[in-house]
Amino acid sequence: MRKLKYSFVIIFLSFAMPAFSQSKPGISDTCDMLTLWGGSKIYCKVKSLSDVVINYVSCTDSAKKPTFIVRTKVHYWVHPDNSYIVISYDSIIQPPPHPPPIKVDTVYKGESIEHKVFVSAGLGYSTLGTRIYGLLVFEGGLVSESWVYNGAIDYGIKYNTTLGLAMSYQEATGVPLTLDKTGQADNSEYFTRFNCGFRVLHYIVHTYSLFVYSGFRLGISYWRDIPIDINEPSKIDAVTTLGDQSIYPSIQVLFGCKLIYRVIGLHLEVGIGTPYFAEAGLSIKI
Repeated sequence: MRKLKYSFVIIFLSFAMPAFSQSKPGISDTCDMLTLWGGSKIYCKVKSLSDVVINYVSCTDSAKKPTFIVRTKVHYWVHPDNSYIVISYDSIIQPPPHPPPIKVDTVYKGESIEHKVFVSAGLGYSTLGTRIYGLLVFEGGLVSESWVYNGAIDYGIKYNTTLGLAMSYQEATGVPLTLDKTGQADNSEYFTRFNCGFRVLHYIVHTYSLFVYSGFRLGISYWRDIPIDINEPSKIDAVTTLGDQSIYPSIQVLFGCKLIYRVIGLHLEVGIGTPYFAEAGLSIKI
């Protein structure tokens, strides 16, 4: 009888001991982990994430009082399933050599262009002849026109916005109509257009080497129209289309991109309005 009693005890303990021996879930299995740049870890429940701070409740705080930490102090936010989000980047401190194995998301907004300077120079295309002579067809009209010579300097005033100054120059020659608009004048004319304006660019993409942007340019165009090839030296009533000189306001909507390797690269722009429809050239990032 005593042997039978001991047998029941042994059988009961053989089933009960594995259940008691199982460990309870650890803090890392139920809580998030914020890994700081210095290597410290905070076990917590993250409540909300903004551009500035992370709000959380510490798992080691018995009072469960909500608190926060500045976002730039945190490198990783590791979830209980060992997936993680990169919270902030640092150009000096390198990421850990062995980050968590599963990467599900990356919080990345691109490289800030605030306080950066872009210097650009290039050649553009504009239908200056159509602007001067319109679509009128007669003997003469536009003879030749140059490329649009462009230069610009843009300064980053915000994380994704620049304010700049741009200048453009173009020249052309042609044959005007007579004063009564009935035929071709006896002389030719030489045009120059100098445009200067401010422009604001909003960068949609701004990584280390690729920049895609849109914006607008407001300025003025200073025109000069000089008669040339006058047949009679004493003739003083030479005809010009625009007169001696004139000033007109200008507006342009821009779309463009820059591809820069370290500090120098190429850019391409298209525009609606004055002073060009398309432009390409070199860009420098300082």
